[in-house]
Amino acid sequence: MKVDKKIKQIYFRQGEHPMILLSIFIYSAKRQNWHFNEIKTVVTEARRKDYAHLVKTLKSYA
Repeated sequence: MKVDKKIKQIYFRQGEHPMILLSIFIYSAKRQNWHFNEIKTVVTEARRKDYAHLVKTLKSYA
């Protein structure tokens, strides 16, 4: 399932711990009224591979 939403006013720093990046994403998505399943889909995809994939995936929703 692909999520077709973007999060406004979010910034991810390269080199930050993966849990911090995921926390920033989840917090921002909840504040912008994303549905739980949309957040879960993005987080699951981001965690599927390595760190570079995580950052690339999260930035694609920013």
